[in-house]
Amino acid sequence: MLINTTERTQMKIPKKLHSQIRGRQNAVFQNFGNMPVIDGTDPLRLQPTPEDANGAICKSPTECVLARCARRMYGSTAVVFLKTSCYVDMLDADDVRRVHRWPVPPHVCTQLKNFDRGMEFKIGQAIILPIRPPRIPTLWLIVCQ
Repeated sequence: MLINTTERTQMKIPKKLHSQIRGRQNAVFQNFGNMPVIDGTDPLRLQPTPEDANGAICKSPTECVLARCARRMYGSTAVVFLKTSCYVDMLDADDVRRVHRWPVPPHVCTQLKNFDRGMEFKIGQAIILPIRPPRIPTLWLIVCQ
């Protein structure tokens, strides 16, 4: 008997996780509509300035320090920073605007959480969001009965 280990249809998703996924999808849809989302091909480099921090809004994924920085540096029209992912619309090499996605490293997530709690955001250090690692191919297990 073959069992596909990446198959999620038979697994129950906890309600809390399901609501987090739906919240993320709603935030992305509200800001980008039906634009396709692709994984970033190069690391995203951000250099926040005092101007980015001055107008930033706590607990706002579209108006935080890093979102304002990405809009300033890359000419983006919409940016969403969530706990684990960052979405930025950018022009590609063929001058087509697409939504790119990067994972948010734990140390950057901690900085954003501290900013949301009212602490100052550290200005003057570069922040690099890495590209997503390639997806692991489907693994098949052979189960003998």
